Amino acid sequence: MKFIFFLLAFFISGSNSFAQITDEAVQLVLTKKFRQFIIKGHTILDTATADFNNDGLRDIALVTSKKENGDASRAVMILQKTATGYIIAAKCSNAVLCAECGGIFGDPYAGISFTRNVLNITHYGGSAWRWSSNFTFRFQHKQWELIGISGDSYWNLGDCDGNGVGNAGRNMKEVNFSTKKMHIIETADTNCTPKTDKWVKIKSYRKITLDNFDVQEDYFKEIVLAPNEPSVKTNK
Repeated sequence: MKFIFFLLAFFISGSNSFAQITDEAVQLVLTKKFRQFIIKGHTILDTATADFNNDGLRDIALVTSKKENGDASRAVMILQKTATGYIIAAKCSNAVLCAECGGIFGDPYAGISFTRNVLNITHYGGSAWRWSSNFTFRFQHKQWELIGISGDSYWNLGDCDGNGVGNAGRNMKEVNFSTKKMHIIETADTNCTPKTDKWVKIKSYRKITLDNFDVQEDYFKEIVLAPNEPSVKTNK
């Protein structure tokens, strides 16, 4: 039991990010500690800590899951530490893809990082065709706002001019809502050199917070590019 509580102290210490918590005993202890905040039936899958509001107290980000139907329900919440305990700063019940959403590669959840006032959620999956998706939130304007998204897919087999795999058929888009710019890379299935590698300007977009975020949504399609910028195709 002392060892379990040692692990508990480690997981909610000053580190910024962790791999998934696979020890069921640690999961249960953490879940019991934060039971009042998490969704009924969920257990804690991952944690990360940071001081997002610069008050000298360590806040914590939690990833939780319900272990049935391929972890179809996964949530993320950020708990703000106060002098009297924790309060919910943000909560989203659809922030992480399910365990069976990664194809042959397996569970696509690749982890979270929590550094100062920035939270990043990462996914990776596929088989011969690999893909990744990342979502970055920042605490600003007194709320957790989505400030960046990226999506990448590529052919994982074969060598590309001696530079390794992962170039042929690549389709990558990343956007920074703070700078209002989008980076686009496109490579034909049979080529290694991108036919498109450019930055484009964004005119407008729908503002998203962690509370109303949905990992299944295609937020690229809602972006309106500045005049004279080419239209952008999405993967959906």
